[in-house]
Amino acid sequence: MEFEEQIFGKKRREAEKKARKAAAARKKAIKELKETQKNLENIHQQNKLLDQRNDSLRLIKSMLNNSLYDREKELETMYQSRLETESQLIESKRIMDSLEMRSIVDSLEIIQQKMILDQQSVEIRDQALLRNLFIALAVILGLIAFSLYYRWKTTHKFNNLLQEKNNIILTEQKKSEALLLNILPHSIAEELKKNGAAEAKRHHSVTVLFSDFVNFSQITAMKDPKTLVADLDYCFKAFDAIIVKNNLEKIKTIGDAYMCAGGLPASNNTHAHQIMQAAIEMQAFLKEWAATNQDKNAPVFTARIGIHTGPLIAGVVGDKKFAYDIWGDTVNIASRMESAAEAGRINVSKTTYELLKDDFEFTARGSIEAKNIGAMNMYFLKKIR
Repeated sequence: MEFEEQIFGKKRREAEKKARKAAAARKKAIKELKETQKNLENIHQQNKLLDQRNDSLRLIKSMLNNSLYDREKELETMYQSRLETESQLIESKRIMDSLEMRSIVDSLEIIQQKMILDQQSVEIRDQALLRNLFIALAVILGLIAFSLYYRWKTTHKFNNLLQEKNNIILTEQKKSEALLLNILPHSIAEELKKNGAAEAKRHHSVTVLFSDFVNFSQITAMKDPKTLVADLDYCFKAFDAIIVKNNLEKIKTIGDAYMCAGGLPASNNTHAHQIMQAAIEMQAFLKEWAATNQDKNAPVFTARIGIHTGPLIAGVVGDKKFAYDIWGDTVNIASRMESAAEAGRINVSKTTYELLKDDFEFTARGSIEAKNIGAMNMYFLKKIR
């Protein structure tokens, strides 16, 4: 009996020893599993790229499965000879292993979900970054558009101001040119603008007209200054219109005297006829004006007109106030023709008479003495044929 107890006691001790070894092995396996899980978590934290994390987790899972499978085979080999009591322990271990595996699977699912959340977070961050980039780009484009609009508006405003100033300059330039043309012949004005000076020229055949009013000193004493100047202005403006109509050149007015010429600055063969036509129209204007004022019981202007044709020199004098003037014996003789004329008549020299006798009718008057020239024949215009 004691021997049997010794034998069974020995077997029981061996079984208990094996059970303790099995329990120690299970604890060791559980410890290794826990360490493996910890290693998985460390690997997950160290992995930065999403694709590499998935590969690493799959590799770790495969390694764990292989390790568990090898260990289960070892355990099965170890427990093949165990008694039924040992099979219960194996079953308990299997259940524990199943629970541990489920825990690992759950951990892996949690890790995978976390990875998905991290990826979604990265996508959200990228979308936010892209949205901010679009907003920044829109702001930059808006600033560029505003800058371009402001620049266009400023340029447009500047161009308008520049155009207004150019228009003002152009208007003033036209006024200056018109004023210059009122003073100088067109060709002389262009030469003066181009070169800053106009060259004096000798003209071989020019017809000069002088006109002044008879008894102007007495008329001056009888009229107030405002009325006198107004009448002179009215009369000389009419003379100016007649001169322009007949393509002649006004030279100047001196008091009540009016001087014009034909055949300059551009020469022509009709200047004597043009001057004569102008003289006739000037006398006709004065007679008509006198007829309209005869009821006012006021003195009227009656003109003497003298005409001579010959050579002379023409040019521009003055610096501040330009004047186109003519010089020579032709001018002096025309003045003598005017002073030797009678009120309301046109007196011409023999030279002018020879140019006009075929188209106009004259009355011979005899001769007068001209300074430095001698006796000169004169002719009154009688009528137009």
